[in-house]
Amino acid sequence: MTRWPTRLANVQLFLSGAGIVLMMVNISLDVLGTGLFGVGVPVTIELVTYYYMIMAVFLPLAAVEAKREYLIVDLFMDRAPEGLRRCSEMLRALATAAVFALLSWLTLMSALKSYRTGELVLSALTVHVWPARFILPAAFAAAALVAAGDLLALVRQPGRREQEP
Repeated sequence: MTRWPTRLANVQLFLSGAGIVLMMVNISLDVLGTGLFGVGVPVTIELVTYYYMIMAVFLPLAAVEAKREYLIVDLFMDRAPEGLRRCSEMLRALATAAVFALLSWLTLMSALKSYRTGELVLSALTVHVWPARFILPAAFAAAALVAAGDLLALVRQPGRREQEP
């Protein structure tokens, strides 16, 4: 695995954590304000829905891919010959990179459309949601880069990826 996709994954993981902390602070202030003063924080629901939850759920995808913490079901591969396991791992990395790249492209097209139309939500205040639409393509692109880095590492140095944690 090359270093820069892993660094990108770690930056996105940090941003995801920051989104969770911001969500926690925002919701806590809303609950306290409502309980103590009868007035909550305006646009809490919109910020949680369009920004914080998207950050919390999708930004860690690249880190999950980099650390290999995704679901793996080994019914037969643990008993397969080394060559077949390596081929299977390369196919997994290729398919993962392709799917994440496709998702990145499709969500980027949607984000650009949202940007062009200036998508917003009218609530107690006006909330511009088009910037949040770019979180998904960034998250999917980073995961695609990590998977492509895995594939490259498997092609260049067979057996190296299996030894990493």
